[in-house]
Amino acid sequence: MLLNLINLLSRRWSGVFGEPPDPNTARYDVGDLEPFVGPFRMPQHRRDAYRVFGNPGVGKVDPRWERANMIVARDLPGDWNAGKNRLYIHKLAEPHLREALRVCDLYGVIGDIETIGCFNFRHQRHDPARPLSYHSFGIAVDINPMFNRPIGQEIGPAPFTEKWMEIWPEGVSRELVAAFKHAGWSWGGKWKSFIDPMHFELIAR
Repeated sequence: MLLNLINLLSRRWSGVFGEPPDPNTARYDVGDLEPFVGPFRMPQHRRDAYRVFGNPGVGKVDPRWERANMIVARDLPGDWNAGKNRLYIHKLAEPHLREALRVCDLYGVIGDIETIGCFNFRHQRHDPARPLSYHSFGIAVDINPMFNRPIGQEIGPAPFTEKWMEIWPEGVSRELVAAFKHAGWSWGGKWKSFIDPMHFELIAR
């Protein structure tokens, strides 16, 4: 039994503190962690998002939708947002955020998170000609926007390369991205025409 315990602790040590999984390839195989299964099937596109999360409104948020779907998630891991560690978020997204933060804690990067933003009823990039942002659904979060500003260009640097680190020297880490991907979040740092490293959303990409 002692040998089994030593082997288990060894695997946990290497999975948590060893070389983190590559966020460009890792899916649900973060270290030795059990696959995370959330409360819904991940939407593949915008029509799916409306089906799973409901319609937050047109022009302004629908108060009936908001009452039925939005919650204040409390006692989340970490000490962000000035120590409040709670967030107004869609009730279906809450388990995904809690799991992502739990794994960030395992990786030792939970302390890197200073701010998390979520619900904001608006169009993408504040442009009325664009569809609603997934922040309007309460299923997108922005991590440390002050260190992870977006850039709009056709071809950006590959994540975590030397050029990437020149642009975002204090940006989100590999470990944080891998933790959020494990919990089902897609990352805006992988987008092609608008690179948004702060942004994570619950839409399959």
